[in-house]
Amino acid sequence: MEFVQREVSERPDIYAVPGGPVVADAFSSSLGEARTFQDAMQVLAKYHDLSSIWLIAHEGCAYYRGRYPTLDRDAVRGRQMEDLRRAKPALAVQTGWAVRLVYAALEADRVVFATIDD
Repeated sequence: MEFVQREVSERPDIYAVPGGPVVADAFSSSLGEARTFQDAMQVLAKYHDLSSIWLIAHEGCAYYRGRYPTLDRDAVRGRQMEDLRRAKPALAVQTGWAVRLVYAALEADRVVFATIDD
């Protein structure tokens, strides 16, 4: 939460779901997950004064481990990065918001947040 308050906002609107950014794309998630996410974004766009969205994926995500049980750690991370990058332009067009991509990983018993550039 410290990262979010420091980098995003003191009072952020948080939409946290298993798989995180994967729900922004019906190709990578399910149609139902993508539809629920789109509905939530429409509510936020209509009733909240937002200008950006931060998509955060994290190391060891149970959603990805369950969805891709044969992939090793590096391959799962590659898939997460691909999903983040695929979600960015779709969300930017849909919402008009700036879209930031972040990956959280554990390094020496500390969570490190890395901004991902295109």
